[in-house]
Amino acid sequence: MFVAGNHDFGSNRKLNVRHGNGCFIVEDVLNTDTSTKLGPDFFGQSTVEVACGLLGKLLLHCEDNLNLGGIIVEVEAYLGTRDLASHSACGKTRRNEVMFWDPGHVYVYQIHQQHCVNIVTEQAGVGAAVLIRALEPLCHPAQLSAMRRRRNLNSNPPEPTKNDSLWRRAVGYTSGPGRLCQALGITLQQNGSRLSNMSGTGQQGKRGGIEVRTNPNLRTFTTSKSRRIGITKSAHRTLRYFVDGNPFVSGRASDHKRPRDHLFQDWS
Repeated sequence: MFVAGNHDFGSNRKLNVRHGNGCFIVEDVLNTDTSTKLGPDFFGQSTVEVACGLLGKLLLHCEDNLNLGGIIVEVEAYLGTRDLASHSACGKTRRNEVMFWDPGHVYVYQIHQQHCVNIVTEQAGVGAAVLIRALEPLCHPAQLSAMRRRRNLNSNPPEPTKNDSLWRRAVGYTSGPGRLCQALGITLQQNGSRLSNMSGTGQQGKRGGIEVRTNPNLRTFTTSKSRRIGITKSAHRTLRYFVDGNPFVSGRASDHKRPRDHLFQDWS
C-alpha cells in the first residue's frame, strides 16, 4: 500500500476556480505554473513506478475544440514480453508495435467496439505500457455535459437530489477504460502519437492531443493494488493500482479498504 500527498507533487497553490467549490477546468490547469507536463523521463521509469506515479495525475485530451480531462484513479501495468497478459508477450506485431516505441507514446487499441488508452513505458523495445482504467472527471458543467453526449447519455439530466449527488450521476462517464475513452473522445486516431504539449496560452489545445500533467490541487490518498481485471494469463499478478475509496474506480467495491467517498474535488 502506498500513500501520496501534496508534498510529493509540487506546490499547494490553488488554481483560479471558475465554477463551484474546488472544481477546475482544463484551461485553468494549462495556465498555471504549478502544473507541469510529464514526459519521457517520467515514463522511462519501470512500469510499476509509472503506474503508481500516474495516480492523482491529470489526463487531458482536446477533442472537437473542447479540452476535456480527469484525474487518474485506476491503472494497470503491463510489463512487456515477460508478462503473458501483455499484448507484447508474443513479440512485435502490426497491432502492438507502438508498445515497442520510446516511452511517452500513446497506444490505443480497440476491443469489443471500445477503445482503451495506454502510455508506453521503459526503454524502446521493452514492449511495456500502463493502461488507464478510470478517471475522476473534472467536475465543471461544460466538461460533464460534453462527456454525457459522448457517452450517449441524457444530455439534460434532472438536478441531483439530496440522495443523488452530482458525482453519483457522473460515475458512469469515466469508470472503466472503454467509458473514459468514449467520454474524452479518444480513438484509434491517437494511436502512435506522442503525449503532446497543450499550450498554456489560454487557447484550446491541439485537436487530438493527449497530455498528462501533475495535479497542483492533489489531496492525500492511499494507493491499493489487486489482480488485473478481465485477464486469464498471468492473472495472479497484482499489477492493478487504484485510489482506495474513490467511487470512480471500476471493479468490485470489496477491493477497497475504505468507504467509496474519497474524491479529489468538491462536487457540491
